[in-house]
Amino acid sequence: EQYEYARLEWHRRIYGIWIMIGGRLTWLSGFHYFYIQHFRIDIGYPGYRDRDRRWFYAWQACYDDPRCSGMVYLKHRRDGATYRCACIGLEIVTRGDMSGKHFGITSKSDDDAMDLFTDKVRYPFDSMVEFFKPMIESGSSTTISELVFNEPKKSSADRFKRKDGLKAWIKTAAKTKNGKARWDGGKIHFGLNDEAGKRPDENIDKLMTLTKT
Repeated sequence: EQYEYARLEWHRRIYGIWIMIGGRLTWLSGFHYFYIQHFRIDIGYPGYRDRDRRWFYAWQACYDDPRCSGMVYLKHRRDGATYRCACIGLEIVTRGDMSGKHFGITSKSDDDAMDLFTDKVRYPFDSMVEFFKPMIESGSSTTISELVFNEPKKSSADRFKRKDGLKAWIKTAAKTKNGKARWDGGKIHFGLNDEAGKRPDENIDKLMTLTKT
């Protein structure tokens, strides 16, 4: 029964789910289902909001279209968008459909980026069910700025057992002292530029162009 439950949740996480809402048959995308069912935030698991459903529809369209490089979202305060975006990045990297996926986080300051990682990525990851959590590298369990999904160091008793990690990571990017743009030369599969409009010392258009390439 536990195995069948895990298999069903994996299917819902990827393909979404049809449910009845207000007497109407309604589809929730896999990202949205993962968000309300398995992504624990500061007040517990998110409740259902119809505007979230439409927001995740828009994101799904961006994700499925190879011509689309992402989404720019203008929001009001306490909208929950940062949680939703962090959820998307965590879901993409830990899905396991390919190894070596990277999720990069920036914010209006380095401290804000680390706070975002700790509160909106690390905490939800720690609360995920075991059959969704990939292995993490030794030492990555306590850091405040990155999660590395690699095989833990083997003990002498386990040195002959083969375990393959995802070779993926989630990291924050600091602005270097010489003004070099973040992720210059790095490869990321999902980037979250949080509160991009509040950066007086950085050209967000240049950063987005660099990240897209």
